[in-house]
Amino acid sequence: MKQGNEAKSAAEANAKWQQAEQVLAKDLPTIPLWSTTRPVVWSTNLTNVKVDPFGQPDYADMQKK
Repeated sequence: MKQGNEAKSAAEANAKWQQAEQVLAKDLPTIPLWSTTRPVVWSTNLTNVKVDPFGQPDYADMQKK
């Protein structure tokens, strides 16, 4: 974050801040603050179906067979 603040240009600062966000996304623990029952169903015509700990399907990684 310090490198982002000290960057010479907006593009360089943005790149440094994005690196910091990647580290936080990887290393910062998260826990659900509440729990709900959320059924998730999908077709056998899909592959790489994943559901995150919050019950949200990861649509970006799903693929059609």
